[in-house]
Amino acid sequence: MLLHAAVVSRHELFLLGRRLKGMGFAVHCPGYPNRRLNMWDCAEYLRPVFRDICDAASGRVHLAGHSMGGLVARRLLALHQPLNFGRLVTFGTPHGGSPLADALHQYAWYQKLFGPAGQDLVTGRPLDWIAPWPPPYEIGLIAGSVPVGPGSFHLPRPSDGTVPQASAQPPGGTDYALVPATHTTIPFLKQTARLTANFFRTGHFAG
Repeated sequence: MLLHAAVVSRHELFLLGRRLKGMGFAVHCPGYPNRRLNMWDCAEYLRPVFRDICDAASGRVHLAGHSMGGLVARRLLALHQPLNFGRLVTFGTPHGGSPLADALHQYAWYQKLFGPAGQDLVTGRPLDWIAPWPPPYEIGLIAGSVPVGPGSFHLPRPSDGTVPQASAQPPGGTDYALVPATHTTIPFLKQTARLTANFFRTGHFAG
């Protein structure tokens, strides 16, 4: 099950889903009202969807989330972690928040664009504010290394232009990988699909 980032729709992960299907995975990529709800409510919205997928699955069910989708996935697993849940991969997820959100969250245009969930992307919160950290399951953390984006001149390096690497890859993860991508382009890399598939299968990014 793939969870998309803030502002965008589930179509953002179409290419990643197609590649994972080609590697033998059944893929579900549900949409959710990411601009209308905060992250906790997004997870509540997805809980029956996730439960139905897990109930119908014959094997283990894995989760992957891009950016905010990774935080929603963590919250979802805090609400409902079925016996057949496998592993979680996040890419470009601001587990520790983003200084870019700190700089922008008070502006009306930011609030309109990102909705209530945008206020959840600020720094200064403990890593376990949305769900236990380290989580009680295996989690793989992917970060982008190309610092081009809206935070290019604002964020500490290294970053992906939107989220600092330290926030995307906090201590306590199961495994870590760095890909040559900006925040927006991480899901479109073949390498991201390969790393995600490897982690789902083995609990490690190395093939």
